Amino acid sequence: MVEKTIERKNNRMVKGLLIILLFIGLITLAGCWSSRELNEQAFVIGAGIDLDEDGKIKVTVQLIQLKKVKKKEELATLVLASKGETLFEAIRKFIPLTGREMLWYHLQMIVIGPTIAQKDITPFLDFFIRNHEIRPTPSVIFSQVPTEKILTARSPLESITALGITKGLEAQNRSLSFAPQIQVYQFNQMMLSPGKVGYAPMIYRIKKGVHPLALVEGMAVIKGGKWVGELNSKETRGVLWVRGEVEGGILVIPIPGTKEENKVTGKISLEIMRNNTSIKPVLKEGDLSVTLDIKSTMNIGEILGPLQVDRRTLEDIKHNAAMEIKREVNSSLGKTQKKWKADTYGIKDAVHRKYPDYWKKNKEKWEDIFSDLPIEVNVSVDIPGQGLAKHSEEK
Repeated sequence: MVEKTIERKNNRMVKGLLIILLFIGLITLAGCWSSRELNEQAFVIGAGIDLDEDGKIKVTVQLIQLKKVKKKEELATLVLASKGETLFEAIRKFIPLTGREMLWYHLQMIVIGPTIAQKDITPFLDFFIRNHEIRPTPSVIFSQVPTEKILTARSPLESITALGITKGLEAQNRSLSFAPQIQVYQFNQMMLSPGKVGYAPMIYRIKKGVHPLALVEGMAVIKGGKWVGELNSKETRGVLWVRGEVEGGILVIPIPGTKEENKVTGKISLEIMRNNTSIKPVLKEGDLSVTLDIKSTMNIGEILGPLQVDRRTLEDIKHNAAMEIKREVNSSLGKTQKKWKADTYGIKDAVHRKYPDYWKKNKEKWEDIFSDLPIEVNVSVDIPGQGLAKHSEEK
């Protein structure tokens, strides 16, 4: 009964969302589309790009099947693939398959496969940037498996996979900060920056129950337009701490005094509420260094173990939280700065603003300067009293 109730609510929500999206799209595109019947269109909700063995571009699309939405069927999408010498040609080849023209206004995400990510990604985005039917807001996501495997995965609570993935990305961005949310226009701006350095979320196909699911977590790091590596969830949050883009999440730290023989016997969950980061470049006698000042406000959400909260233990909790944030930042720096020489933090922008003459003289050498740049990380944590609860061992 519970599953049927969820399914009925889900179908009503999807149907309502589609009606709103179609209504907005038809109003916005009235000049171009008013003479076209809805059933003559194929609505693209998700797209994936790969290269096949012959070097041809393979485009995989997830289409909304309006008839199935009306009938409240469990899976209301169709996944098709087409190949071409160019992305545009591959897309046009869908017309003989579907008997309909593709409508891109409702595109939610663009998934980039591993074969594309090994090359300069910039040219493959040209179609999405240039096409006037595509909004600048679809999410860019990198996959370690062919994109067709992602687009054919299921979403636990959505009959349209692409909607489930993008909603999940938005929700985890607010509640976990384990992956960034990057729209196509933002990613294109990164690829137009010096060194073509950027980042985007990662997506994985996992097996849970009968149907495979798609999980968004971590970050792909781009340098020179190519995918050079990935960061795990904690390392990704390390980048977001520096960028001031941690919107929320849970920070798990040991209870002060519960670490015995390298084993933590008690833990605290802190809910991240507000954050602010200041990037401060310092140029002294021609030598550049950077100080990162991170300030975070948190609440205690859970204490798993014995703890009597007083002023001393509260200061210890703040200290442990600051050390954990510092570990996440330094862990990300270990890869991005030392291994890949990729400034994903926006430090170059801070240097450019404060020392424009230095930047003009050294911007071509920034990759090497950044890799050896002394970076000091300072973290302060505030825990307001209203977030505290006293715990003690039962007597």
